Amino acid sequence: MGAWLAHLPSAAVPKFHWRSGRALLLLCVSAVFACTALVLPERLTHLLGHRPLEIGQIVDQLRAEVNTLAQEKILPEQKSDDVLKQLSQLQQDSSGYDPSKTWEALDHIKQSNSDLAKQAAEEAEQKTESLTEAETLAKAMEQAADNGMEQATASQAAQDLASLLNAAKLEEGILNGKIPPELLQNLSGLDKEQMEKLVKALELNKTALSMTMSNLANWKMIDPAALAKCQNAGHIPNFAALAAYLSQCQGGHCNSEVLFSWLHKRGRGGPGGGGPEAPMDWDNNTSEDNLKFQAHALPPSSHLSDAQMVGVSKAAPQLSGDDASAQHGALDNAAASGGSAHAQVILPEHRQAVQKFFCAGRKVIWTVRWDDGLSDLWII
Repeated sequence: MGAWLAHLPSAAVPKFHWRSGRALLLLCVSAVFACTALVLPERLTHLLGHRPLEIGQIVDQLRAEVNTLAQEKILPEQKSDDVLKQLSQLQQDSSGYDPSKTWEALDHIKQSNSDLAKQAAEEAEQKTESLTEAETLAKAMEQAADNGMEQATASQAAQDLASLLNAAKLEEGILNGKIPPELLQNLSGLDKEQMEKLVKALELNKTALSMTMSNLANWKMIDPAALAKCQNAGHIPNFAALAAYLSQCQGGHCNSEVLFSWLHKRGRGGPGGGGPEAPMDWDNNTSEDNLKFQAHALPPSSHLSDAQMVGVSKAAPQLSGDDASAQHGALDNAAASGGSAHAQVILPEHRQAVQKFFCAGRKVIWTVRWDDGLSDLWII
C-alpha cells in the first residue's frame, strides 16, 4: 500500500461561491415596499380599488319604510323621492374605507322614519277616540229617534255632535281624515238617512286609521302596544243607556256635560256600576290653606350610655321578676292570641349599628342573637 499511496495525487479543496444577487434583490424590494407602505398617505390607497359596504338589506328595508310612509300620506311625495334618491346614492358611494359616514346617514333616515311613525300613531289614537265618541253619539241618536226623541233634544244632540267633530280637527295633522261637509250642514238627529251616512263616514275614517297603523306595525315602525292602543280606542261602548237618556230628555233640556260623560271612557265606580259614568277629572282643586304639617317637638331620647347590659350567654337569657320591669303601653289588658315572629340572624360586625338603632328613645327589653352564638339582653 505504501508504494501505491506514494503515487496518489494530492486532494483538491472544493471552492464555494455564494450567489447572493437574487436574495439581496428580494430583500431590497421588500424593504422598499415596507417603507413605501408606511410612508404612503392613506388617501392614495383608495385609488387602488373601490370596496363598497354590504348594506343592500338595510337599504331595501329603509326603502320599504319610506314607500309605506308615502303610501299612507304620512311622508310627502317630494320628500319620499328625495329620501329614495339619497338611499341609492349612499348604496353606490358607500366605502369600506370610511364606513362611519354611511352608517350615520342610514341611522339618520331610520330615526326620521321612526319619528314620523310615532307621531302618526299618537295622532291616530287621538283621532280614533274622537271618531269613536262621535260614532257612539250618532248611533245613540239613531236609536233614540226610534224611541221617540223630541225635536229639540235631537237638535241639541246634533249641535253637540257637530262641535265634537269640529274639535277633533280631522283635516289637520299628518293623517288627514275627512267628513263630507254636507253631512254636517243642517244636521238633524231625526233624519235617519242622514245619520246613517254620517255613521258610515265615521266608520270609513276609523278603518283607514286602523289600516295605516297595521301597515306601520307590519314593518315594525311602531310597537304592538301603540297598535293595541289605537284598536282599543276604536271600540264602541254600549250606547243603549245614552239613547235612553236622550229619549227621556224633555224640551231639549239635556245637560251637555252629562252627555259627554257618557262618551268618555271613565270609571263606573265598582263592578256593575250604575248611572252615567262618573267623571274623574281634577277640576275642583281643594284649597291648601291650613293643610301644612304642624311642627311637634319630639320627646327626649335615651342615650346608649344609659343602657344596662344584663349579661351575655350562648343560650336564651333567663330573667326573674327582680331583674327587669316591662311596660305594656297601648296593648295593656289586650287579649292574647296566636302569632309568629321571623328571627333574622345578625352578623357580629353589625352589633354596633343594631344597638344604636334600637336604643334611640325606646324603653324596651330586647334580645339580639348573634351569628357567633352569643345573645345580648338590653334593658333601656
